[in-house]
Amino acid sequence: MLIRDDAPQQRLAQQAEREMAAFLGAVAEMFGREHTQRAAETWLKVMCSMTWPNDNHQRFFSQVTIVAASQFSRWIVRNDFAALCAVRPF
Repeated sequence: MLIRDDAPQQRLAQQAEREMAAFLGAVAEMFGREHTQRAAETWLKVMCSMTWPNDNHQRFFSQVTIVAASQFSRWIVRNDFAALCAVRPF
């Protein structure tokens, strides 16, 4: 009987969820909750477009977040200048 160990996949999913949740939390805080849907779609699209590494997945998810933040910020600048002007300073 073959016993399948789902623990590595679960850890990978948890890492992805934590990184994406942090990104969406920052988007909600800075631009408002109404932008989290687009931010989530951007993050997922970036993740799917990148080549997955064999190891160091935390670094991979950090890179996904950096690229997604860049793409999302370009979208904000082009499409929702009012949200950009409403950004709260840190």
